Amino acid sequence: MNQAVRLPDSVSWHEGALVEPLAVSLHAVRLAGRVEGKNVLVIGAGAIGLGVALWCNFFGARQVIVSERDRGRARRALEFGATGLADAGADAGVQFKQLTGSTPELIFECVGTPGLLSQCLDMAAFGAEVVVVGFCMQPDTFVPALAMLKELTLKFAIGNNKSDFQFIVDMMAANRIDARPMITDVVSLEELPKTFEALRTPAGQCKVLVEPGF
Repeated sequence: MNQAVRLPDSVSWHEGALVEPLAVSLHAVRLAGRVEGKNVLVIGAGAIGLGVALWCNFFGARQVIVSERDRGRARRALEFGATGLADAGADAGVQFKQLTGSTPELIFECVGTPGLLSQCLDMAAFGAEVVVVGFCMQPDTFVPALAMLKELTLKFAIGNNKSDFQFIVDMMAANRIDARPMITDVVSLEELPKTFEALRTPAGQCKVLVEPGF
């Protein structure tokens, strides 16, 4: 089956490279269902977290609070629809309530670190929904009774589909979204090994593009 989506002339190759992470984020937000009017907490401001913030804002969330340790990434979240920031090094739930006056009705976990799922369940409001987008490959635990007492909904999102790609390209072409601030570095093939080594101790990088002949 043909899964290719044509990039119109008005969408640059750099923007085209952002379609995939934006599609993962869009798929997660669509999986959550109704976003409009809700107070949302996004854990993590990497490429996926930034995309989730963008789409929550796009679809009418009331407030979008992004929790992130890195100050550079946190500031970038404000360019992607975040209405407030929480320091992930402190209690995000307390900060969320200070910023919004409420507890999170919808939480997106976009990091994938063991222990975060349990924190999300603890912070969530009664009847809230938690969507796990962070790709955790280690064993993790949580207390089901806590989720039951709050009647929480827990969903796990993975991947995307062609319709997500097409929607994003259409929104880019219509200038309804601008994800270019996600790009922090453009490197050549020759610089790639050095760039990979630098990413072992990241310093605010978000989306690093490799451009042959750059």
